[in-house]
Amino acid sequence: MYADCVTYVTITGEQALTSLPLPVATHHLHRSELSIPYSRIVSTQLAGLLAACLGVSASAEEPAARWSFVNDVIPALTKAGCNRGACHAARVGKGGFKLSLRGSDPTADYLAIARDGSGRRLDLLRPEESLLLLKPTMRVPHRGGHALKTNSETWRILRDWVAQHATGPADTDPQITQLQFAAASEALSLEQGQHQPLAIQATYTDGSRRDVTRWCRFDTNDSTVASADQQGVVTAIGKGKAAISVNFQGKFIAAIVEVPYGSATVSYTHLRAHET
Repeated sequence: MYADCVTYVTITGEQALTSLPLPVATHHLHRSELSIPYSRIVSTQLAGLLAACLGVSASAEEPAARWSFVNDVIPALTKAGCNRGACHAARVGKGGFKLSLRGSDPTADYLAIARDGSGRRLDLLRPEESLLLLKPTMRVPHRGGHALKTNSETWRILRDWVAQHATGPADTDPQITQLQFAAASEALSLEQGQHQPLAIQATYTDGSRRDVTRWCRFDTNDSTVASADQQGVVTAIGKGKAAISVNFQGKFIAAIVEVPYGSATVSYTHLRAHET
């Protein structure tokens, strides 16, 4: 049955919206509020079988790495700026899409991404065609501008997570317990204009440790003394002291940068990690 016809089906199990190329049958759930033309409501467990039955090419071979919504997807969205207060974490969201501030509520974020709008933001059979990726890469209009580069590390994590059936938060997800500098005991001396990369490490409830430098947010309280880019590279600029703050998944630490005449000394001061 093709797109100019309508068939009503009921599929049990976890349901997700998956767009398919036309011509295909147009399926609806019996619940009218979930009826969406030219789309198919499918069980995530049946996605591969449905693709084979319809002759639709499934997405690329599923990646070996399994991405966690809490520990990989949320940091990727945070780094891209999607859950800033000026973007989708605004009080009423943006464009009908509402996220929690800096990923503070993963469960609500998962529902917003995977379930709201009848799941229209994800395409399980063609992950690259998910609105979650199309909008920030500007393949379709996006009021937030170009926030994500195609094939960047962040883009690949989001795409691969969708390809892995967009699994949500789980009770077994390791939780971050500590954020620290990998070289906390060292005092680093720099001449004005020189650079020093910071290395940030996170410790989790399962005992594992990860280098999370690339996913952290870096800020300075005095850009006339020292600055830090979003890769964690500190630049000594002028005399005085400045604090370089580091934020990752609600944990916060800071490095105090002192720049005397002629040289700069970077010392790490640990502030007790706390929820922001």
